[in-house]
Amino acid sequence: MHVGVYKFHCLFESQAVLPEFKGSAIRGGLGHTLKAIACALRLKSCAECLLSKNCAYAFIFEAKARHGSSPPTHHAPHRPLPYVLRPPDSTQRSFKPGDDMSFSLLLFGRGNDYLPYIIYAVKEMGKNGIGRGASTRNAGRFSLDMVKQGDFILYKGGDFRPVSQPFDLI
Repeated sequence: MHVGVYKFHCLFESQAVLPEFKGSAIRGGLGHTLKAIACALRLKSCAECLLSKNCAYAFIFEAKARHGSSPPTHHAPHRPLPYVLRPPDSTQRSFKPGDDMSFSLLLFGRGNDYLPYIIYAVKEMGKNGIGRGASTRNAGRFSLDMVKQGDFILYKGGDFRPVSQPFDLI
């Protein structure tokens, strides 16, 4: 199985107040934004969607059996999610413009194929903002500065270079 480890470097453009554990805010913002950009039919349930087998959002965030797949068994009711989010390990909660925030995303197997969608979703998430007041006061807005895989820069300044490969896990 291929595993890609991607580090996202973001720079805040407005004041932000995030929870001490930032993983929930990042995951929620990423999921909401990815669904907004990837969902073609705008159905409430991915399980009923004709396009779910090829949808970035459904593959990354929906662990339940998708349309046309066999029903889950009592041994394995859902497939595991193909990602692990490593949030910033800092306890910093308040950010001002110019402050940075980095987090890592590990993608497993076919999840690596959706990296361009995730990069775009993080960019858009930054425009919407995360944390307290994001929807009402334009707080928590950030720009995606760079995405790295190890020392290799995959994304910087709007330029995406998918040259590096995920490594094999067993």
